[in-house]
Amino acid sequence: MTKREQLTLMSDLRDDSFRRKQYKQWSPESDRDHCRGCWAKFSEIDSPGTLHEGNATTADYDQGGDYDWICPTCFNAFHEEMGWCLVE
Repeated sequence: MTKREQLTLMSDLRDDSFRRKQYKQWSPESDRDHCRGCWAKFSEIDSPGTLHEGNATTADYDQGGDYDWICPTCFNAFHEEMGWCLVE
């Protein structure tokens, strides 16, 4: 995936705040989420390549807290360009 494609996937997250946290399954019907930048998988289930911690949207986000996730790699690569900040 190109950088331009990644930025397009994350465009609606520009200037949002994130909280670094453990991934928690939000619904019994859904056991995973994906990074909005690269589609890395977040899950509580241990499997190869699965992430258990990342950066989640906060309650200020239009869709609410923990709705969208960004993996640490994408956060580090794009936080300046996207205007993201981490909150406690």
